[in-house]
Amino acid sequence: MLVPQVMPSRTFMDSIRTYEVPSNALAIWFLGQNGFLLKDASGLLIAIDLYLSDSCVKRYSHLPFRLNRQLPVFVEPEDLDVDVFITTHSHQDDADPETLHRLLRKDSTDFIGPWGIYPEILGVWHLHEPLPFDSPQPRDSLRSFCARPRYTRVTY
Repeated sequence: MLVPQVMPSRTFMDSIRTYEVPSNALAIWFLGQNGFLLKDASGLLIAIDLYLSDSCVKRYSHLPFRLNRQLPVFVEPEDLDVDVFITTHSHQDDADPETLHRLLRKDSTDFIGPWGIYPEILGVWHLHEPLPFDSPQPRDSLRSFCARPRYTRVTY
C-alpha cells in the first residue's frame, strides 16, 4: 500500500457526511482507483465509480500481472452513505459487483449507470423500473439508466 488508512471507515464516512461545503463550492474526495465522492453546499453526496474491494484480484487471478489495490479501502461499502451512486461504465473496477452487493443503503440511494450493470444490481437493490436516458447512438453499450429506490422519495 502506498498510503496507509489513518482512521476507521465509519469515522471517515461520518466526517465526509458532516463536512460543510461552502456555497458555490464542490468538495471532492478521492477513494482510490478512479473512485470519487462529490459533495455540494446543499449536502448532496455523489459517489462515482467506487471500487471498494479487491474483487478484480479474485476474478482475474489467472492473469500474469497484479491487480491489487494500490490504496487501502478508505470507506467500506457497508459504511458508504451517499445520495447518488454513479457508475460510468460496466468495467469491474468501476461497477464493482462486490461493492454494489455490500452497500447497506440501497433503499435510499439513487443509482445511475449503464444498462449493462442493471442485471447485476436488479436482484440486490430494490429499484423501480429503470428510466432510460437518451443516447446519441442507439447502441446498448451507450445506453444508461437511472433507477430510484422503491421505498423512498429523494428530492433535490
